[in-house]
Amino acid sequence: MMMWILAVVAVLLLGGVAVVAAGGGAPMKEQGPDRSGRLPAGDGPVSARELRQARFSTVVRGYSMTEVDELLTRLERQLAASEAPAPDPVDGPGRGDDAEG
Repeated sequence: MMMWILAVVAVLLLGGVAVVAAGGGAPMKEQGPDRSGRLPAGDGPVSARELRQARFSTVVRGYSMTEVDELLTRLERQLAASEAPAPDPVDGPGRGDDAEG
């Protein structure tokens, strides 16, 4: 008799695991960040020190995508501004192609 009870419990347990693994049952609730992130303040250029000290909030699947995207957008704007070609200097006296000497 005890063997039958153990067999039924084992089948029910395996069935419950299969239902949960297949996505059945209640969905997992959204979980807030484990710790708050520490991003450089403002929208201006990011210094090397601020970048070293940047910390992102952790969430269920890794880092907070919003915080990472925000910092990467700032860095992309900063790099784009530094890579922009410098404007040509205004030709003044002694500066141009036909200037002497």
